[in-house]
Amino acid sequence: MRLSPEIKLGCLSVVAALAVAYVEHGIAHHWASWDSAAHFLVSWFIDWVAVSVFVAAAAFAAIRFNRFFLGYEWKNENLEVYYYILIDVLVAAILIAFLARYLPPDDCLTC
Repeated sequence: MRLSPEIKLGCLSVVAALAVAYVEHGIAHHWASWDSAAHFLVSWFIDWVAVSVFVAAAAFAAIRFNRFFLGYEWKNENLEVYYYILIDVLVAAILIAFLARYLPPDDCLTC
């Protein structure tokens, strides 16, 4: 059974939201675990909605104004735009987690 590209992008958005939720919680609570499964699920759902809104807004702008920035029209490759934006969100979350975890604390930056 082959999955459609829309389902694959939906799964990628779930993974990106999980990464964002993990990084957000890690930075806010110094990489401690969640208090409960319910707290994790609520945090993930809120981040999933935020990631979905961000991706939709960024994709709308990219699809709407691509002729202005690129100089030519795209030919129904809108799913690629969603893919690239979701991958950017995922890579950004990983980089932020790496930097937040392994950089020295704020008070040592002026040392």
